[in-house]
Amino acid sequence: MVAVTGAIEVTVHGWDIFAVCGAARPVPPGLAAVLLPIAPLVITPAGPGGQLIAFLGRHLRLRAAPGPATA
Repeated sequence: MVAVTGAIEVTVHGWDIFAVCGAARPVPPGLAAVLLPIAPLVITPAGPGGQLIAFLGRHLRLRAAPGPATA
């Protein structure tokens, strides 16, 4: 289970980094086919609002509360 969780983390975070750098690439279909059925076992489902947003193709991005000012 730890190995699968790590594989999901590396896959998703790798995709995030590529996307932020403007070089988005799809997750390889074979890898996605293996990880997708396992993902619900290790990823906490979003609340109803998050599920609705995801279903409609949007990405739930909550802003963090501003921290204390640094000098």
